[in-house]
Amino acid sequence: MVVCGHIGLTPQSSGQLGGHKAQGRTAESAQDLVEDALAIESAGAQLLLLEAVPPEVAGFIARRLVIPVYSIAQARSATGSC
Repeated sequence: MVVCGHIGLTPQSSGQLGGHKAQGRTAESAQDLVEDALAIESAGAQLLLLEAVPPEVAGFIARRLVIPVYSIAQARSATGSC
């Protein structure tokens, strides 16, 4: 079974995240995304999906992880984008 992690804008949490908008736009929230990405990889996910994450943050995460990182909406710095 392949496990895919998903961070950034998660529709089920959009109300708690301030609506449907890009995540990781402040240094603090970008650091939170990096920590989440590392934890997801450590937990055994085989790939990571970033949604509405700025390109700089997505690129940083993609360079830090061994697993492929794919991006939806905004980032072209990941392993792939949709």
